[in-house]
Amino acid sequence: MYPVWAVSLLALYGCVNSAAADKGRDYKSPLFNLLYNLGFYGGYVLMMSSTTIPTDDDNMANKAVVLLTAITICKGIHRSMALVLPRRMKPTLQNVHTGCRPDLIALAMKSEIEDHLRHTVGDPLEDLIVDLPPGMDELGSYEEVLSNAVSMADIQQVCKERDQLQPCQDVCLSFSLSHLLQGHILGLSNTAAAPSIADYTSLLIDYKWVFKFIEVELAFLYDVFFTGNAFHCYYQAKSASFWACASLIGICFVGVAVAIPGTMNSPHTADLTITLFILVSLAILQLVQLIWSWTSNWARVDLACDYARKQKNQNSRQISWSWWIRLKASMVTRTNWFDSYLWQDKLGQHSLIDEVSSGGCMSFSTISSLCGKCAPLLEISGLQYIGQVLRDLCGSSNAKGDAIRLDDKVKQSIADFIDNIENDKIGEHWLPFIEDNAGFEKAEAFVARVMGFYISTWYCELADQRQEQEGTASASAGVGEAAKNRHVAIVLSKYCAYLVVSAPELLPGVSWVAKHIYNRFAKQTRSALSGAEDILQAMNTLAEADGEDNILFVAAVKMGKNIYNELSEDRSSLWGFLACYWVQALVYAAPYGEVEAHMQHLSQGGELITHLWALLFHFGIYKWQPGENAEEGE
Repeated sequence: MYPVWAVSLLALYGCVNSAAADKGRDYKSPLFNLLYNLGFYGGYVLMMSSTTIPTDDDNMANKAVVLLTAITICKGIHRSMALVLPRRMKPTLQNVHTGCRPDLIALAMKSEIEDHLRHTVGDPLEDLIVDLPPGMDELGSYEEVLSNAVSMADIQQVCKERDQLQPCQDVCLSFSLSHLLQGHILGLSNTAAAPSIADYTSLLIDYKWVFKFIEVELAFLYDVFFTGNAFHCYYQAKSASFWACASLIGICFVGVAVAIPGTMNSPHTADLTITLFILVSLAILQLVQLIWSWTSNWARVDLACDYARKQKNQNSRQISWSWWIRLKASMVTRTNWFDSYLWQDKLGQHSLIDEVSSGGCMSFSTISSLCGKCAPLLEISGLQYIGQVLRDLCGSSNAKGDAIRLDDKVKQSIADFIDNIENDKIGEHWLPFIEDNAGFEKAEAFVARVMGFYISTWYCELADQRQEQEGTASASAGVGEAAKNRHVAIVLSKYCAYLVVSAPELLPGVSWVAKHIYNRFAKQTRSALSGAEDILQAMNTLAEADGEDNILFVAAVKMGKNIYNELSEDRSSLWGFLACYWVQALVYAAPYGEVEAHMQHLSQGGELITHLWALLFHFGIYKWQPGENAEEGE
């Protein structure tokens, strides 16, 4: 049974995504390692089969092992070519991004993005390219290339004629616009020619569609940058399916050879049971990968582009569908077994009250003081980084709360505000607190304001809870618009604090400055509330004092108390104001994150601020202009 187990492991190795990690620009070293390991493991399996299984001509087991080994090696070599895709595959928009044809991405950047996003109205979509023809360099002129390309107008036309292709339309739109975003990531976008969004009217009414559209677009980018799915499921889908089916047949052949009595030198029933279980599991894995490839979003784009290209070549006559095309269309458009993406609608949360309430703050202070006293000794011994590691392990990061689901209330609040934006200038729809930060784009101003409002929101939340406990809240306070705004304000305040703690590189300014400002707020919060049994009472006492200790925390508490005292009579106004601030703060911060940081977090599951960053890019917003320039532009 050892050769069968060995070839099963080899087949499992052949199922691994060879481009699952960021490979950078140099593909030669990882490709050489993959091919070397594949050949080494294959040789090991052949050696075991030749020395363990009898090598007579009639032995089916030996033939089955050799056949599956050969198929797995060929399949592994084909899958490893995903590493070569950016430089050796036929020119497409993806290759344009690596430097082959920068003129195509320049054309794409001139598209009127707002017309494309409102594609359901029937606006012209000729400039928005979905896919370029095979052998593009052999077509000759630039105009000839574009005439043979598949645009969103072609996709829209075939979707009107074929109702079965309707689910492919939005996916193709996300794929085509992902080319633009990919060009922006690689520094090929032209911000000077950015489209204006002054004519937007009720674009985000269907906010669920907008967030789903951005989600699919980022899923395409994730596959392009971090996996080989673009190769296996789109550019080389037929070849990948052929080798997957061949591998599945080879596994079944091995299973039959194992099940036939007398073919293996193993009288033990347990060995036979384990072997058959391994082969069945491996066959199921191969089948699941094959079905996923046939039902993924890549398959939807491939089906729509293939049909549109054939129809263009036949002078717009409606082509007949063969049984294979009908089966493929049925699987692609009606099967949603794998209709899930990397983004799972999760929002990270950070709560200072959990940190203050727990005993971790004392251990953090103790460790910090010990590291400070032992700093000379650590420096002499070369272990000065121990203090930094201990701070990371026992510091503020342990106060991150569990992620929560991003619900429709938060999505709609964000979409409603973005729908009111007319351009990239801070205008009348923005709060003055946000306008104060416009034009600075520094961590000092933005993060300090965020942390101050975070503590103020915290105070309002505690005061509101106390009012409910005492029974002085109105009966309608916990329902309707007030309850919705309260939920949005609390959730987004903790999410912004989470970004400051865990992903400051996604916010305006330098990340280490943001961490320094947060540490000052956190230190003063722990110092002011350490040992307090009633946190709200402690906050009220500090707000009434005139001392200079913990000045940042006390100033934030005073601001929160003033907000609560002014608006507490109308809880709808109180939480409406706070929800408005946190929505605007998040939207304001979205364009300023580091592009590399957005891609790194995308590989780890993505963040809501990355979705807003992508959405604002399609609106032509790369930065916000100061409020004082708004009147001059009107």
